[in-house]
Amino acid sequence: MTSDKCGVYTITCSTTGKVYVGSSVRIYARWGAHRTCLRKGKSTCIILQHAWSCHGEQNFEFKVVEECKRDDLYGREQYYVATLRPVLNSHTDVRRRYGAAVRAKINARLRARAAFITRCPRGHEYTEANTYRSAKGKRICRACNALRVSGVYAAETPEQREARRARAADYYERNKPTLKAQSL
Repeated sequence: MTSDKCGVYTITCSTTGKVYVGSSVRIYARWGAHRTCLRKGKSTCIILQHAWSCHGEQNFEFKVVEECKRDDLYGREQYYVATLRPVLNSHTDVRRRYGAAVRAKINARLRARAAFITRCPRGHEYTEANTYRSAKGKRICRACNALRVSGVYAAETPEQREARRARAADYYERNKPTLKAQSL
């Protein structure tokens, strides 16, 4: 395969002549990602997805327009968006799509929305005593989790229960020095 490049690319529909302009640090990898999403019908660019579905993959041409340095990438993409006026792009303001201010606004909105959720889906209140966070930061209701775990244990056969207990004992024996050091 061709070595990957950093720069601006176009995806052109040969049937209609409509263009999509994009940029990437790894252009050929990005083109592969575009094709995968478009084939599955799950592209985030709705206009490009519609054109792909209507005209078929064979009618689209991928072309590298300009290679550039990583620091100049978004500026060059904005230049080509303004020059070529692509019809297949959902967003034509590159800064709006990539700006730190926009990401900060989105994160603040998501945090505010999460603050309004005071109960779990089963109706238990999220309190400090009844809630913990998963490794990914998701809130988990202790009451619901206890119900789920007790249901799993109730469905176990005696053989499964003994196997689970044996695995737990084995894990504890293997990690005993580590667990003791952490508790000190």
